[in-house]
Amino acid sequence: MAAPETRYARNGDVHIAYQVLGEGDVTFVGLPGIVSNVEVFWEDPESRAWMTGLSSFSRFVTYDKRGQGLSDRDSGVPTLDDRLGDLTAVLDAVGADRVALGGVSEGGTTVAMYAATYPERVSRLLLFGSFAHLDTARGDSFMESWAKHWGTRETLSVAAIAPGKVGDADFLRWMNHFEHQSTTPGGLLASWRWIRETDVRPVLGSIQCPTLVMHRRGDRLVWVGYGRELAEQIPDARFVELEGDAHAPQWGDQEPVLSTIEE
Repeated sequence: MAAPETRYARNGDVHIAYQVLGEGDVTFVGLPGIVSNVEVFWEDPESRAWMTGLSSFSRFVTYDKRGQGLSDRDSGVPTLDDRLGDLTAVLDAVGADRVALGGVSEGGTTVAMYAATYPERVSRLLLFGSFAHLDTARGDSFMESWAKHWGTRETLSVAAIAPGKVGDADFLRWMNHFEHQSTTPGGLLASWRWIRETDVRPVLGSIQCPTLVMHRRGDRLVWVGYGRELAEQIPDARFVELEGDAHAPQWGDQEPVLSTIEE
């Protein structure tokens, strides 16, 4: 599948870059993790296969959050209301009144809040490698080191997000390019400042739609216990614990993830 055209939704003065692929009956909107670039994703074979797989059974929509990738970079550290407004702008731009909503890692906190706040617009909820809150003391040290080595051969991204790719020179080159095109070291730390202040535990009990929580058992970036906590606090949520250690779903074994999402 060829990479789709990048378009822009607008929330106030902020422009949000998004893509639409596939023609399924269900519109599935997926939010990426801490950083993204919707066009550079297509340059990685496994990310391309992942998005192609999602579009085989849905009308898949994804976007770069404000401050990242092809969306406006100079928009400051967002509030949670900003995040929800950006998501609404994308839904309106693609003409979707009600959608299946998914979030990976940090993206999961936004979609969980959205499902609790706007239940009429969310038919299903998927959370992968996600959390309601994090241990900020441990996170501060890790993020400072990650930012220090951002976009270099010593980057922590590969070992943290796709451990199976450690030693793969081609993947490291792609990852460095992705880092440079997604944000700066300062942008990474700005995203962390947003994450460390976020705690959606108080709203999880308000989520009404069918919810699927997936997490790999050996995830090195977000402990699997955070996934279990999400599933325990969302009414009637289904928790699927997967083998492997890749944080993002496209790396590692994609098939069980795709088949469970489609089901």
